[in-house]
Amino acid sequence: MTRAPTLGVLIVAAGFGLRFGDAGKALAPLAGRPLLAWSLSLFASLSITHEIVVVAGEHTLAGCESMLAGMRLSRASIVCGGDSRVASVRSGLAALSRDVTHVAVHDAARPLVTAALVQRVVNAAFASGAAVPVVPVSDTLHEIDADGLISATPDRAKLRAAQTPQVARRDWLERACQSTTGTTDDGGLLQAAGYPVQLVDGDPSNLKVTWPSDIVLAEALLAARERTI
Repeated sequence: MTRAPTLGVLIVAAGFGLRFGDAGKALAPLAGRPLLAWSLSLFASLSITHEIVVVAGEHTLAGCESMLAGMRLSRASIVCGGDSRVASVRSGLAALSRDVTHVAVHDAARPLVTAALVQRVVNAAFASGAAVPVVPVSDTLHEIDADGLISATPDRAKLRAAQTPQVARRDWLERACQSTTGTTDDGGLLQAAGYPVQLVDGDPSNLKVTWPSDIVLAEALLAARERTI
């Protein structure tokens, strides 16, 4: 008998927010709640979520622990991450219970993730082994050389911008984290390790909060959602 897949969720909140200008970006306020709380609440509400591990940095660990305690989520825990994204994902994987077969890795900086997007990516990963949500690239992108000159201009029709959550078989992700280190994207990590990664439609509103102005945009998108409910 084939074992039913079980989903564990890693929410990575270990970054230093250099472009945001605040090392505690994961706890920055968004519409009255910490940034991290938005995606944490969403995943906790989904029946497909078996358990959640928040991967915090040393600089945000105490704040994340306090927030998590206040939310009283029975299926969520917290660990300290490493000095790179891959190291942080490794820490999160080690904290998941052994009955987890598939893992969704999500950036705490993407607070507007929806249940529909999560389900779409999870369905694809359960069927194919790994899946990443993507959106078309609207800007022209240039590669530059060491002198700051254009060295190439890729065809944007062949390019996609990756989002999270990115979902994969646990054994694939564990092996990829051991064999590859030089990437900030789990889909790229898996592809570099030789695993096929299915691309699925992302959501343009699933923005990543990178700059302080992104908070304003995220709050506007949240307000627009409220008006449509």
